[in-house]
Amino acid sequence: MENLTGNSVGKLRDVLTVDDDPIVRHAIKTLLSKDFNVVAASSYKDAIRVFNGNDVVLAILDIDLNDVKTGFELLIELKKQNPTLPVIMLSNSHDADVVVKCMKVGAYDYIAKQDLASYDNLRIKIYNCFSRELDNRIIKEYERLFDENYPIIFKSSAMQQVLVDIETADDMNILIEGETGVGKTPIAKYANFLASQKTSSARPFVRINCAGLSRERLQADLFGHKKGSFTGAISDNRGLVELAKDGDLFMDEVADMDLMCQAELLTFLDSGEYRRLGDPVVRHSNCRIITASNLSLKSRIGEGTFRPDLYSRLSQYKVKVLPLRDRKEDIKPIMEYYINKFCGYRKKYSRDILGVYMHHDWREGNIRELRDAVKCMCTKSKESDEIMLSHVSGNYYSSTEDIGEVNIDMANMKKTIVNIGYDSYVSNLERIILGSLVNDEKSIRSLSKKIKVTDVTLGRKLRKYNIAIQQ
Repeated sequence: MENLTGNSVGKLRDVLTVDDDPIVRHAIKTLLSKDFNVVAASSYKDAIRVFNGNDVVLAILDIDLNDVKTGFELLIELKKQNPTLPVIMLSNSHDADVVVKCMKVGAYDYIAKQDLASYDNLRIKIYNCFSRELDNRIIKEYERLFDENYPIIFKSSAMQQVLVDIETADDMNILIEGETGVGKTPIAKYANFLASQKTSSARPFVRINCAGLSRERLQADLFGHKKGSFTGAISDNRGLVELAKDGDLFMDEVADMDLMCQAELLTFLDSGEYRRLGDPVVRHSNCRIITASNLSLKSRIGEGTFRPDLYSRLSQYKVKVLPLRDRKEDIKPIMEYYINKFCGYRKKYSRDILGVYMHHDWREGNIRELRDAVKCMCTKSKESDEIMLSHVSGNYYSSTEDIGEVNIDMANMKKTIVNIGYDSYVSNLERIILGSLVNDEKSIRSLSKKIKVTDVTLGRKLRKYNIAIQQ
C-alpha cells in the first residue's frame, strides 16, 4: 500500500489522537510515526488546544473519554470547526448503537481498541479516509462545472434510474434525450464527474451547442483551424476535440448538426484522428462524446437529416429523461430548493402553491420553467413573511380568474364583523362558499383542481365544517 502522507516532498502531516489512557496514546503514536506527525491529548480542553495549534488532517478520538465532556462531544466540536475533517472513533467494544450515533454527526469510521494490535487494521481505515479526502478535492474542482441554477434534484424513481444508468455507462459514448429544460446538461456533467472519480483526477469537460451554427463554424469549433484558413482566422486555434482530450466533449442539440459535419464527426469517432481546418497535420484525441437532444434522433433519421451510422456510434449508451409532468414528485423538492436559493432561507409558503404547480403541465420549459416561476414569486413576496398564492405568476394562477363582478355591502359587512368577530365572520363565509361549491361535484379531486387548492387542504376544510362530498 502506498505511503499515507500524500505528500511527495516527505513532510509528515499532523494526526490528532485523543485518549485518557496513556498506553493507547503511545500505541497509536508508535503505529503511525512512520507516516504521520502524531500529536496527542488526554482531555477535551487539551484536544481543542492541540487541534487549534496544529494543521490536523485526521483525528482519532476515544468515544469513552473520561472527562467533563465526552469523545462524542469532542467529535461534534471538531466537525463544527472543520466539517471535512476525517475522524476515526476508538471504542472499548463493538457497540453498534454508539457507532451509529457517531456516524450520524460526521465520524468516518471506528475501530475497537483491541484491534489496534494489528497496524493494518488502522492503516486501512486511514487510507480509506484519505481516499475520501481525494474525492472531496475532485468535488471542489467540479463545483465550477455544476450549474447551481440547474442542479440535479429529485425524489422520483425515474430520475434515480437515470443516475443509475449514468453510473453504469463507464467510458461509452452517451446520448441523453429529453425535452427542453429537463436537466440534460447537469446529467452530462454528472457523467463526467463519475469518470473523474474513477481516475482520481478532474477530466476536461468541453461543451458546444450545435443549434444555429453553420457547417464552417461547427467544423472550426470542433476540430480547430490554422491561421489564414478562412477570413477572420488570425491565429491557429485548437478545436474542442483537442481541448477535451482525456475527457468529455458534450454536444448539445446534436439533432441540428449539418450532414457534412456529421460525416466528419463519424470519421473522428472511428479513428480518433482529425485535422484542423486548413492544416494537413493529422492529430489524435481520445475524448468521449456525450450528446443531448430535445428531438428524437430516430425521427431525424427517418427524415433523412441524421445519419443512422452516426446515431449508432453516439448512442452506445442511451438515457431518456422524462419531462417534469411525468415525474411530478420531483416538483416539491425542486421548488423548495429554489425558494431557499432565491429567498436566501427556507421561507414558508402556502400549501396551495404546490397544488397549482402540481396541476401545471410544464410543457414550455420543465425545470427551467419551474425555476423561473419560483424566482418570480419569491421576488413578489419580498415584503411578506410567507409566500402566498397571490404571489404566483398569472401564467399559472390568477387571483381574479373567472370571479366576475363581486358586489360587497361594506357597511353591513363591517357591522357584522363587529357583532360576531372577524374569525367567526370569515369561518361562516368560508363554510357558505364551500357548501355551495360541493353541490355539483363528485369528488374532492375534481373540486380541488377547479378552485386551485390541494386535495389535502380542501379535505381538511370540508372536515372542519362537516361538509360531505362523494369520493
